[in-house]
Amino acid sequence: MNPHPQTMEDLQAENRFLKERIRDLELSESARKRDEERLRESEKRFWLITETIDEVFWMTDRDLHRILYLSPSFERVWGRSRESLYQNQRSFLDAVHPEDRERFLANLESGKNGQAFEQEYRILLPDGTLRHIWDRRFPIRNEQGSITGYAGITTDISELKRIERARNESVQLLRETLSSLHEAVLLVDTNSRVISDCNQTAEVMFGFSREELIGRTSESLHVGEASWRAFGEKVLAQLAVSDHFEFAFQMKRRDGTVFPTEHFGRPIRHGKSFHTVISVIRDLTERKRAQEEQERLRAQLVQAQKMESIGRLAGGVAHDFNNMLGVILGHSEMALDQVDILHPLHGDLQEIRKAAQRSADLTRQLLAFARKQTVMPRILDLNGTVSGMLKMLKRLIGEDIELEWNPGEGVWPVRMDPSQIDQMLANLCVNARDAIAAVGRVTISTDNSILEREEGDEAEFYSGDFVCLTVKDSGCGMTPEVRNHLFEPFFTTKEVGKGTGLGLATVYGIIRQNGGFIRVDSEPGLGTSFRLFMPRFSARVEPVSRENTEKKLLQGCETVLLVEDEPGLLKMGGLMLQKLGYRVLAAGSPEEAERLAEAHPGEVMLLITDVVMPQMNGRDLAKKLTSVHPQLKCLLMSGHSADILSQAGSREAEVHFVQKPFSIRILAEKIREVLDAAP
Repeated sequence: MNPHPQTMEDLQAENRFLKERIRDLELSESARKRDEERLRESEKRFWLITETIDEVFWMTDRDLHRILYLSPSFERVWGRSRESLYQNQRSFLDAVHPEDRERFLANLESGKNGQAFEQEYRILLPDGTLRHIWDRRFPIRNEQGSITGYAGITTDISELKRIERARNESVQLLRETLSSLHEAVLLVDTNSRVISDCNQTAEVMFGFSREELIGRTSESLHVGEASWRAFGEKVLAQLAVSDHFEFAFQMKRRDGTVFPTEHFGRPIRHGKSFHTVISVIRDLTERKRAQEEQERLRAQLVQAQKMESIGRLAGGVAHDFNNMLGVILGHSEMALDQVDILHPLHGDLQEIRKAAQRSADLTRQLLAFARKQTVMPRILDLNGTVSGMLKMLKRLIGEDIELEWNPGEGVWPVRMDPSQIDQMLANLCVNARDAIAAVGRVTISTDNSILEREEGDEAEFYSGDFVCLTVKDSGCGMTPEVRNHLFEPFFTTKEVGKGTGLGLATVYGIIRQNGGFIRVDSEPGLGTSFRLFMPRFSARVEPVSRENTEKKLLQGCETVLLVEDEPGLLKMGGLMLQKLGYRVLAAGSPEEAERLAEAHPGEVMLLITDVVMPQMNGRDLAKKLTSVHPQLKCLLMSGHSADILSQAGSREAEVHFVQKPFSIRILAEKIREVLDAAP
């Protein structure tokens, strides 16, 4: 109370002050009550959240020894009741996976430093189910900043782990799938043109490791900047009208090798835009090589078919031509025997005979090319056969050209007609002589060759054991264009009148007839080498006799049945046989031959028959007649009967044969050879 008397104004002022003070106190109390209510509401909402969230909310004391609170989600996540954990504060350790407990406890101790902390571990439910847990822990501080406890949130991340495992497995499966592809796969950023990923095939294809490819610009895999820009323009042009791009393009390996590729790509779109392109690249090197090989083989097939067609034509022409030559040769020989050597006609007949003989030689070469030449193969020592020809070959090539002979050691035997070896060597040496302008050298050598066919080899190249006969010259050589037509009949680069174009065609036919093949190495100005590969034959070698002594015509008196469907030859053959003293039954067909043999009262000792005839071939006719007349012997004649004899299943040694056109001397010798042979 104021000791001094108060005026009315003072009393009123004090009264106002007291009222305001009372009002302030009332407001403060109301605010306090509101704050308390808000706090209660906040706590209520907080505990409501902790009671309903899927995560486990927990609180502990500051030493992490006593659990103060566990939200209800604990029972769902851990599979245990909260009461059991309240009663046994350390029992939660039993749920931690044994492999994670040591790390869990170490993290628990390190978490007492007052810092927020998180860790991941696994727990085992009572039924054995495994769960992955992610724990986040943070300190609770009072107004002074001191730690009074810890709170934390535990989340079951088992489903996230399952999804992560599935994703990793999918990624791994995708990587393994991409690695198993024969195509390279690149992921390229379209903005930076940088490679972001690749598969294993890309490493092999380009020669870079995956680490080296990732982060590298795609430009480094192209031939140059211009090529790279052209590639990008193609990609954008196709993607403007399609959802993918596909085209062929050249690329570059680490070592700088340029190789053909085929691209297939698709962008990874986000709406209408895209920032990444998946590019699948196929190496076309092997395909290109296979296509080139196919083209080469197709060209070889066409060439082989052309040679076969020419051979068929040549064989057919030679067969018919031989019949005509037989008539000319036979009549000229018989006329020469009847005309005195001093008579003016003798010289003319001699020229006719020589021309017929030269024509016969040409047809023989045609037959050799067509592989229809009749041969009598023998097992030969090639070195001995070649050695016996050297003098003749030396005379053939002339004195200005040196002939060098290099026989190989231990050369294997071959099975061929010796006359064919002579024919091939003569033709090759003549060809070498003509290729040498003046002075030069021809080298003949032999050796053994064990060959294995490889990809890219010619179709006529075989694997196996071969004997190689090489004829090499120091002549002018050949261009590739000439080599392509080398073995075609009548193809020649020589002047008119200096070559028939049959020499090398003859060599080709002979070597192919005997199961071999030829390789030619030649370049302009560097000479030519012909290598003739003949199959090895394992057997005893037969000596080759080169005797050519003149003998008196051998004659006889037996009855001979002559069968020939060509009237001119039938007449000519009959005249020859009569001149040699034989009695002749002449038949123009197999049917007529059967009738004559059946009607003849005496014994028919010899059948001379053409091989190729209408209705029945000579071999079948001989079989039919010998079945009725066992004493009958047979001599076959033809211009190209090698195939007929082979089809008959007979070995050459069991067949008596005379090749058309033949002279009267050859016919006389063959007849006596057959008739005088032991039965």
